[in-house]
Amino acid sequence: MKNKLIKSLATASMFLFVVMPALLVAMPSSAAPTVNTGASDFNNTGLSTNVTPTSLIAQIVKFGLGFLSLVAVIIILVGGFKWMTSGGSEDKIGEAKKLIINGVIGLVIILAAWGIANWAISTVLSVTGNT
Repeated sequence: MKNKLIKSLATASMFLFVVMPALLVAMPSSAAPTVNTGASDFNNTGLSTNVTPTSLIAQIVKFGLGFLSLVAVIIILVGGFKWMTSGGSEDKIGEAKKLIINGVIGLVIILAAWGIANWAISTVLSVTGNT
């Protein structure tokens, strides 16, 4: 049971590593709108030609923290599922509680990392004059 769950989670995370970036690239970017001048079809792709290093870093941080948040929520859901299917077994309930607590701690750490990254990026932008 435990190996099957680990294999399922590994498969789901590998799927997310492959499919999610492809979906993000395929979606038009709302952060950097393009203007269609009719000169070429490059503007119709949704790709921006003026990506700054700070915006690239911000996008990478957002994607990474979003993925980690998804993993933490999945851990909480797995803990809840284990609790609901424990059948009253104290060992299984204890394991489920540990999973839920670890998932919540992970979410708190992810939110703290988001706050620190947001503060650091905004500070760098304001110091360099790129507000």
